[in-house]
Amino acid sequence: MHILFAECTHADAAYDAQRIAAAFPQVAVAEGALLDELTERLDRFHYDLVATTTFHADEAQALVGGRVPVIAMIVGPGYMDLVHEIAALPAGSTVGLVCASARGAANIAETLAISGTTGVSVVMASLEGDEEAEMNDIDSKADLILLSREAIGRGLDARFSRPERVREWVYEFDPSGFELLRRAIERARAERLASAEVVST
Repeated sequence: MHILFAECTHADAAYDAQRIAAAFPQVAVAEGALLDELTERLDRFHYDLVATTTFHADEAQALVGGRVPVIAMIVGPGYMDLVHEIAALPAGSTVGLVCASARGAANIAETLAISGTTGVSVVMASLEGDEEAEMNDIDSKADLILLSREAIGRGLDARFSRPERVREWVYEFDPSGFELLRRAIERARAERLASAEVVST
């Protein structure tokens, strides 16, 4: 089975595709892609399923347009612990976000808003923009600093003067997310076998 995992950053897409492939050895081949690449990928290659996080499920479904099933995988509780830590910050606090792209930083900011975080200002930096100035701005203002998987991979945590403020904005899938994907794989395999039997007769 060919699975395309879509996310808003290359690092998360690649990491999660590897996790999916490891969870279903000899059953599934998984590739990572940006959400913006979904339409082109489906036009050019065959995939049995598209998977993404619950946060991006609606966007992925719209881009896929019903061509293949879209599985929304639930994020584990460790991610939510961080969201709750930020929501508990006193009013007037500042959170710094460092992501590979402005879109990734905006998605984190949206997640915080959805979670009920109020009275906290957000300062963002992306590896696409004026990185030096934005990172200095975060270092001088932020009470808590969130780094994406790509930012961590580039060692940007070492750029901040008080490392105790730094948190990794990464997630793992809840076991139920893998179970939903397993069921979708089984359905897709059964449909493929049924189609093959019809063709052979």
